[in-house]
Amino acid sequence: MTITFIDVGAHEGQTLEEVIKPQYGFDQIIAFEPMPRQFEILKSRFGGLPRVTLLNCGLSDHEGSMPIYGTNEHMEASIFKTKRDLVNPEFSTECYFREASSFIDSLDGTIIMKLNCEGAEVVILKNLVERGAIWRIANVMIDFDIRKIAGQEHREREVLESLHTIGFGRYSLCENVMHGATHQNRIANWLHAVKDLWVNG
Repeated sequence: MTITFIDVGAHEGQTLEEVIKPQYGFDQIIAFEPMPRQFEILKSRFGGLPRVTLLNCGLSDHEGSMPIYGTNEHMEASIFKTKRDLVNPEFSTECYFREASSFIDSLDGTIIMKLNCEGAEVVILKNLVERGAIWRIANVMIDFDIRKIAGQEHREREVLESLHTIGFGRYSLCENVMHGATHQNRIANWLHAVKDLWVNG
């Protein structure tokens, strides 16, 4: 059975540094990064590595282009212009997105997903729930950056309620599992907590 790790919001590869380690046993690693500058850095660091696929796009609830606001100088750029920590909300970059559920349904085997995408996590999760593709995921680690977006904070509660309604509990919340001195330590802590999901089925 194929074990796939999906990194949504790969930025410059901070998560990839950890998940490419052979100890995790991922057969393929797919990294989404829609911002051009960060994607070029990602390619320079991880391009050509076996098992690693780098995609210069994001995930959303539809396929097509839309703006991402902010310069991303501090990993803050978002599809939401009202995100409180944007360096320059008037600056935007047109980026390409694929529909999350269609992409997930195109994969075989076990899927582990990291969602750290500055508010887009609620759009992605809603799409996965509505299309039923959420059930393809063995565990998803959710960083609810929607908390930083004025007027959108309620969407975290709505997503969690929708997961509860359908009985899907295979998710890890960032604040519960991302513990450690470095980002790599935090990713390792999460993955060790859920590793039985793909080691023992």
